[in-house]
Amino acid sequence: MFVSNKGKDLTFDNILPFIKQEYNRRHMDGVAAYATRISGVQRYTGQSPNWNGQKKFRPRNPNPNSACTTPTKSTEI
Repeated sequence: MFVSNKGKDLTFDNILPFIKQEYNRRHMDGVAAYATRISGVQRYTGQSPNWNGQKKFRPRNPNPNSACTTPTKSTEI
């Protein structure tokens, strides 16, 4: 944090605006990182993040060629 002391005493009242400015800047960096994490989770999993860890993130259909998928009924004439 850079505080300019041109013609001012470095008292708490003079430094307070700089402290607030620095706090807000760092806080917004954290908010941006949080938002980026959420959007990344939604992009790759199609779900919102579950911070409790009760469910693991699973793709909707991890292996489309697996035998456990139900085959579509073919209409034969």
